[in-house]
Amino acid sequence: MATTKAWKEIRAARDGQPGIEERRAKARAALDAQIETYDATLADLRRAKGLTQVQLAEALEVSQAEVSRVERQADLFLSTLRSYVEAMGGELDLIAKFDDRAVVIDLKELIRASDEETTAPAARRPRPATTARKASRKTGAVRSASTARKKTTGRSTRGATAKRSASPGRG
Repeated sequence: MATTKAWKEIRAARDGQPGIEERRAKARAALDAQIETYDATLADLRRAKGLTQVQLAEALEVSQAEVSRVERQADLFLSTLRSYVEAMGGELDLIAKFDDRAVVIDLKELIRASDEETTAPAARRPRPATTARKASRKTGAVRSASTARKKTTGRSTRGATAKRSASPGRG
């Protein structure tokens, strides 16, 4: 039959080990360093380089407000992040880590391929439906049947349908 020990006894035995306080302090310092590394924000990087938002905005050829927005944004395009880092004099590396190896992904190639895709002729690139709808709203090129009727007769299709169904003798 296994015997159990009270937590107070276990803690007392652990705390009585030689060098425990030094090990705790070392582990706490290593944890704090890791947390600081992972919690570093773009604003922290900019400040560490001794740059203001205005200076970085000039280097990026954008407004200071845009730099502020990028620093607060949770989700960025890789090209935006790369530009930001390069404007501070750095280079952005993307590393995919696996159990057996780490692979450096060439960001310049990814961004170049993405740029080629966005500048491809429209015939080869399918246009998203939302973009087509926005464009038709702006130009007025595509109108629904009810809008077309209202424009030509001054009456709405809905009103005409409602009047017809409410009129006696029609059915």
